[in-house]
Amino acid sequence: GLGHCALGRGELGKAADYFNKAAEVSRELGHWVNYLIDRRRAISAMALMEEDLGKVFGELGKLWVEALQRMRPVAMYLSAAASVLGDYLVVLALVGRRGDAEKLLEEHGALLNMVKQLGTATRLVLKYLGVNVKDLSSEEVLEAVEEDLMPELRPAMEEVLGIHIPIEDVPLLCGDIEVKYSEFCINAYAAVNGDKETEERIKRFIIDVLRRVNTPPELLGRVDAKQLIEVYAPMSSLSQFILLLRALVSGDQDLAQLHAEVGRVNFSGFVGKFFSELSNALRGGDEGGVRNAVAKLYYLHF
Repeated sequence: GLGHCALGRGELGKAADYFNKAAEVSRELGHWVNYLIDRRRAISAMALMEEDLGKVFGELGKLWVEALQRMRPVAMYLSAAASVLGDYLVVLALVGRRGDAEKLLEEHGALLNMVKQLGTATRLVLKYLGVNVKDLSSEEVLEAVEEDLMPELRPAMEEVLGIHIPIEDVPLLCGDIEVKYSEFCINAYAAVNGDKETEERIKRFIIDVLRRVNTPPELLGRVDAKQLIEVYAPMSSLSQFILLLRALVSGDQDLAQLHAEVGRVNFSGFVGKFFSELSNALRGGDEGGVRNAVAKLYYLHF
């Protein structure tokens, strides 16, 4: 639609206008799913323009009330309402109303599970912003990102996330991949399980790739094979973002910055721009800048 085209061109004001117009048409026709989707996108465009968070908070609060009033047990409606809930929870945390976010999450958090990646990303963002959220399991994180990981790095990534794969299963798992990648698959698994020779080989390969795109050399000098495999494995910006959030929550600043550096290079448009902002903020120790970039990446992806 016109809103997405304007967003792709970087015209956030026009995108918000187009989404609002589409939302009004849907409202008049009684198409409530489309109304929620387009109205939420319009408010997200406002958030990306760094408009007053108080205004974004107010608009999302009204939209959430509307979503609740028209709630119906239909998958498409519940998914649209879940996205509104996620946006509202994040802005509650951003404006310092963490207690309200915790209460809302307790009452309606199950709705977030309608959209797997949304639920995982929202909980990680909230946890990073200081909201009391139950820790996500390794399995939950893997489930959110596994479809967007390089197939040849999936066995290694399960190990990186703390999910053990018996060594006897690895040849079978790696054998399902194209022959030219199967050896890399087996070597990556060995590297994250302490095989020093393959660990050094994998490190050299990935560091060489990242060095060519101007990743800060001092950062590359501080990370290990597990961290390098984790940042190299995602094939989508959303999976990169979810793994970055996990690193932030666990306090691994180097891993978070490396994810942001890879995101800066691999993804274009606003996605690459906001990953770059996040990397710069992490490098400079700018906590407010990190929060702003995290919020923008969240609103952009959902």
